[in-house]
Amino acid sequence: MENDLETEIIRRFSRLKDLKESLKSLGAKGVLISGSGPSVFGVVANKRKAESIRSVLSKRFSQTFIAKTL
Repeated sequence: MENDLETEIIRRFSRLKDLKESLKSLGAKGVLISGSGPSVFGVVANKRKAESIRSVLSKRFSQTFIAKTL
């Protein structure tokens, strides 16, 4: 997974780097900043893992969501 804008976005908004590292350390298999930085997402194996990650991150970040692919 790759986003060419990510280096510049992280340079300007270092908190996004913290979020990416948190997602990885909590078990997300892939983590990426979406587009020009409106969101950061992590790919996990199942809903249970997503809920576990969300419960941790929601204490540090004001908006956390779980989404399912179609």
